[in-house]
Amino acid sequence: MTTNSDALSEGRIRIEASCARVLDVVLDLPAYPQWSKDVARAVVLSLTPSGDVDQAQLTFASGPFKDVVTLAYTVARRADRARVAWQLVEAQHIEAMQGHYDLRADGDATDVAYALHARPGFPLHTALRRKVETQIITAALDALKAHAEAPDLDHGGANATA
Repeated sequence: MTTNSDALSEGRIRIEASCARVLDVVLDLPAYPQWSKDVARAVVLSLTPSGDVDQAQLTFASGPFKDVVTLAYTVARRADRARVAWQLVEAQHIEAMQGHYDLRADGDATDVAYALHARPGFPLHTALRRKVETQIITAALDALKAHAEAPDLDHGGANATA
């Protein structure tokens, strides 16, 4: 059962880059530390048979969600949209985490929605937790936009496993 305190926090942004390019950035987990200030390290642990990330280990470097986590990913693609979802497999301090990026092509641009629910393993008032989630989402979307719109973006070897 999902209670209101378990609801996902959400944010949206428009990125002036193709849906394919934005999806490449989202799936290039090892590059996250180059453009996301909250991710110190990201390692792809396994890939699906189709070559998408299956599981990855991320080290979050700041805030109440500072931790080393293993996440399981699901990637769904359609002609003009994609979803990258993740669910917590294992963590040292975080009790629960799930989220997703929804990408929708709009001409040469992409509308991106990011939803997140994260619960640390210590008491944190729901309003404060949701405020932190919203800050994480805003920072992540702003960084994703800046990186995806960068003219010199290169994704060689993005999903190489550790």
